[in-house]
Amino acid sequence: MRYWNWVFWRKVIGAILFLAFSGCETADIDPDNVPTGRDYFPIRVGNFWVYQVDSVNYSFTGGKTNGSFFYKEYISDTLPDQEGAKVFRIEVSKSLDTTHGWSLDSVWSVRVGKDRIIKSENNLPIVKLVFPLQEGSRWDGNQFNIHQDSSSIFWYRIKDLGKLVSFKNKTIESVEIVQKVDSNCINFTYFTEVYYKNIGMAYRRKTHYDYVSCVGVPEIEQGSSFEYNLISYGVE
Repeated sequence: MRYWNWVFWRKVIGAILFLAFSGCETADIDPDNVPTGRDYFPIRVGNFWVYQVDSVNYSFTGGKTNGSFFYKEYISDTLPDQEGAKVFRIEVSKSLDTTHGWSLDSVWSVRVGKDRIIKSENNLPIVKLVFPLQEGSRWDGNQFNIHQDSSSIFWYRIKDLGKLVSFKNKTIESVEIVQKVDSNCINFTYFTEVYYKNIGMAYRRKTHYDYVSCVGVPEIEQGSSFEYNLISYGVE
């Protein structure tokens, strides 16, 4: 009988010690260090990104025009926000040749909250990212503007989170945000953005074509396509 009592109490003491040590390990976890994906959108005053933009336009008359220019985003200041989020001012400039300077095109803003990043482009607020980033996550990127989609057909979607890519002789983790895909015999739409870890947006594609008819091979009647490729970034 004494033997069984000793076994019983040994198990109880072992269980107590296990819980005690488990509790200590849990308490040592810092929630601020849990990966959220915020490092795919690093932002502070002085940051800049320069893109080469290649475009193609189709007109009703059957003409096709190719173009190319340079595009720059520069974080010039912070703005007050009553809800406690950080809001940054973005100066958007364009140039046909970066060696001859930049021409200010517009002023945007980006609001960095606890669970999302909202970027206002030409006064159109867009939810670019939601945290924590998770493969396959979906959300209405236009929930705060006139293009909101209650049907969720064209919600933003996270794709290839953590995919390794090569950029400037370095291997970097990336994530693609598929914003809109619509393909049929009447039109074709593909909007997407790719972000690099600790760098920011590295690629953007905005394509929309209207086709002539549904007969045979699709023929473009009108539309345009823009591709943004990051060529430099840093702090000024």
